[in-house]
Amino acid sequence: MNSGKDSIQRHSVINKDLGFSLSQVFTLIFAFGALMAMGWLDNGRGPIFPLIIGDLNLSHSQGSLFFALASLTAVWANFMVPRQIKYLGSKGLLLVGVLILALFPLMLLWSETFSGLLLSAFVFGWSMGTIGVTQNIVIEESVPSHKKRTYLSLLHSVYGLSALLAPVLIGQILAFGYSWRESFTFVLFFIFPVLCFGFLSLRSQNRNSLPVEISLNDTLKDNLNDKLSMKLLSFWGLILALYVSCELFFSTRLVMIFHKQYARSLQDSNFQLTLFFVGLFIGRVLVSFLPHRFSSRKVIQYSLFFTAATILVGVFVSAELFFLIGFTLSPIFPLSMDEISNQTGSQFKEYSSAIIALSSIGVVTMHIMAGLLADVYGLMWAMVLPLFFVVIALIWCLFFWPEPNKAKSVF
Repeated sequence: MNSGKDSIQRHSVINKDLGFSLSQVFTLIFAFGALMAMGWLDNGRGPIFPLIIGDLNLSHSQGSLFFALASLTAVWANFMVPRQIKYLGSKGLLLVGVLILALFPLMLLWSETFSGLLLSAFVFGWSMGTIGVTQNIVIEESVPSHKKRTYLSLLHSVYGLSALLAPVLIGQILAFGYSWRESFTFVLFFIFPVLCFGFLSLRSQNRNSLPVEISLNDTLKDNLNDKLSMKLLSFWGLILALYVSCELFFSTRLVMIFHKQYARSLQDSNFQLTLFFVGLFIGRVLVSFLPHRFSSRKVIQYSLFFTAATILVGVFVSAELFFLIGFTLSPIFPLSMDEISNQTGSQFKEYSSAIIALSSIGVVTMHIMAGLLADVYGLMWAMVLPLFFVVIALIWCLFFWPEPNKAKSVF
């Protein structure tokens, strides 16, 4: 009897201090942990990329398919989420996504052929696409409306933190003499407690309500009925496609560039990647305190200009300065999303979903082009690609910036 009273008292303390029930606390930990685990595996692929190429004797084009297939599969998984939630619920689907995520390092451990590597990329892409969408829905269901913005921001900050920690974690494991396959299996030790919180979240949930089904159906109907501006979609779709492609080029290939082009050790090459993510993380934090008097448009344009300049300086002056690219890129994504919100108002969800889908297609294209350039002209010539991306984005921003009240064309 006393244990029951103690449980109720602890439950009340959680409600009083945090404003959440025990079920909501389990759910928040589960959602944050799922994204952290996915972020570690996603950003940990960069440090092991040179080892994959060498161990399986692959060309750069074949190696690029390892990234491109995962991105393409993730887009497909994104579109399948609403249908799956109808049967599994949001937390159930997120749990399935994490379970599939756990298969990825196990499949890498036993991958001895190129086809096995591609199969593991497909599995990872499916889990990445599922988790990437579902964890947002889980957070929106689990927190009060006045706290959603705060917790969604914290959620994506966790992904940024995982991007910073992943190269350090993988690099240290490799430094102890483990193989690139074995390095990923260590992440399973983190995925296991995430799965435990997922089961606790499902067990303690209110089974009588599935509000997400209604909201998703309503959203799908609104998407069919609303008319979106082609000008806004094309402008921001291209900007984010170019930005994300540039960021992912460096996050997935910076270790390869330092290790192969500059003959650095893997440990030193991974350290350079860590510095890149440090710059990206610090820049994102600083942007959150940016005063409103600073125009988002101007900051984005300056960021693109300084990124292009930093790439040139890194190539022709000192490769040690490549890490600054993370810092110069950092303001573009959050400020772009802020501008999209300001320009689209109540249709922000519809626009942001379509724009991110367009940018994902750009990422797939980048991975294929980067592999072909490296094979045909050499690894250093592949550096022309991110420079081309930011220059085109800068020109696009300077001459085609949309005005909300003038964007009348629709489809």
